[in-house]
Amino acid sequence: MAHRETVLCELFGGSPPLGLDCGRFLDLDPAGGRIASACTLKGLARMGLRAAAVTARDMFYGVDFIRRIADSTGIVFVCANILWEDSGSSVFPAWETLPLDNLTLAVTALAQCQAGRRFPGLGTWATVPPDSVLEDVRGTIPEGADLVVLLTDMDEESLGGLLPRFPEVDIVLTSSRKVHSKSPFKIGGVHVVHPRPDGGSVEVVVIPRSSVRGCSAIGYLSRPLGTQIAPNPETDAWLRRCLRR
Repeated sequence: MAHRETVLCELFGGSPPLGLDCGRFLDLDPAGGRIASACTLKGLARMGLRAAAVTARDMFYGVDFIRRIADSTGIVFVCANILWEDSGSSVFPAWETLPLDNLTLAVTALAQCQAGRRFPGLGTWATVPPDSVLEDVRGTIPEGADLVVLLTDMDEESLGGLLPRFPEVDIVLTSSRKVHSKSPFKIGGVHVVHPRPDGGSVEVVVIPRSSVRGCSAIGYLSRPLGTQIAPNPETDAWLRRCLRR
């Protein structure tokens, strides 16, 4: 976390970029995973995280845990295909709109569907196939959006089947471990970014100020994080307090 802040300061000075997270953000360590997860999300919010996808893995500590993080940080958690089993309604918002300079980003999320998978103690929600909600998602794209961003943990093969039927998408960020193409790559005309797992790098998508739906002039850079990067002292101290170390 502290190394990430150092890189962000080098790249952006005191003005953090608009941050997005494509899911798989929880620490599932039974000894201290809850507090580590909360500190991770609070720390990322300090660095500009505005919206994050929720995947099935991210439901491990339950819906209330995520909602408490949302309330304390202002992060908006989105997912269109995690539904309440009794009502069939979406647990999280399907869309969030975010301003970026003179542009408006419409951000949605679709979780990889793992039929029948449940975590201990959680049985009131279900992940349904992305195909089953696709038309509703496409039909509710916020008006005035300049770019559409999909956050997901879907693998490359699944995205290859979905994206041709979701042509409105401009950029995909995926946290799947099953991506074989070198990031970034394209599926059709859609830019797909596959960040290094476990927050191992700072990934930046550079969007021109004049971008419109279907744009192709998108830049990209990746800065791996490692011990050769000096940790930001302020962030390091904050994180230790958050973790109570």
